[in-house]
Amino acid sequence: MSNLWTPNYRGPFPNPQTERQEIFQQLWVLKVVIPGAEKMETAEIRDYLIWQIEREKERRKNPRPQLTMPVDEAKELIAWRRRKGLDRSGQPIK
Repeated sequence: MSNLWTPNYRGPFPNPQTERQEIFQQLWVLKVVIPGAEKMETAEIRDYLIWQIEREKERRKNPRPQLTMPVDEAKELIAWRRRKGLDRSGQPIK
């Protein structure tokens, strides 16, 4: 039977009994999937978990820059790119 995600679904191991289950639960909370993890050793999966946690901290520390251009200027730029036949990065549309 497969699991259907619902807002109340608490992950693959809502009450982890082993360290391995706890690691899988934490990876699920971080929304990380590691292909072939069921065949890996626990220490290797733990290393991936630590790396993902550090990566998430860095991402939160350095959020993506927000669009500072006023909306009407952005619309004008988009219209100009369309007239010139350019995509979002300024490359010609093929």
